[in-house]
Amino acid sequence: MPRAKSTAPKIPRSYTYHHKGPTEGRNYLLTMDPGPENTGVRLERFNVKRNRVRTILSATVGFREAKDLKTMTLATLTNLAEFLDSLEKYIVKCHGIVIEKQVKANTPARVLEGMMLGYLLGKYGDEAPSLLTVDSRFKGSFLPKPAWVKGPKLKPWSEDLGYHLIIMYGEDPDEVVGDLHDSSDKRDDRTDCILMSECYRQAVLGMISFVPESIVWVRLKQNRKVYTGPIS
Repeated sequence: MPRAKSTAPKIPRSYTYHHKGPTEGRNYLLTMDPGPENTGVRLERFNVKRNRVRTILSATVGFREAKDLKTMTLATLTNLAEFLDSLEKYIVKCHGIVIEKQVKANTPARVLEGMMLGYLLGKYGDEAPSLLTVDSRFKGSFLPKPAWVKGPKLKPWSEDLGYHLIIMYGEDPDEVVGDLHDSSDKRDDRTDCILMSECYRQAVLGMISFVPESIVWVRLKQNRKVYTGPIS
């Protein structure tokens, strides 16, 4: 007899483990969205039993020298190494480090992604935290993204949801994410990291989602594009 097909929703394989490190007693999480001039970085501390999250660092960091234009040089790696070394006391306590996988067409970002993995594995070896790369489907697999949120609507969806997740963590979103009305700010790099962290805690740690069950998405028209928000 043919086997009955499962009716359970399938979560696409949207992440890759490059190293599975020790996790005992580790309660920090580092997420990064590589970009030579604007890498999103989030460092947080979590408590599984109490289902609490506290932001340690939320920033956008540039590693490529302005004089290098579109090339990736030793200076890029040096700047990256110095930055990661400044976080060493946290990295050794990280449960995992999550890096967003970059598209093939974005060669500089792909090179930076490889630099991150290579440096962390080379420096920490077997004691390195678990290292994962995740693609964009990872966020959509665990977070309530309406079907019509695609293309140009993805960026404002990420910004809005990241902003409201910080509120649910009991923190000030203007300090952690940035002013939503400032169009010059690279908020999406930081909010992408917030969303990756939220998904990691659900997928790997089994923590309860911070997204409210009574979430309501409203289509609003602004001068730029139609976007999703807010959460009520």
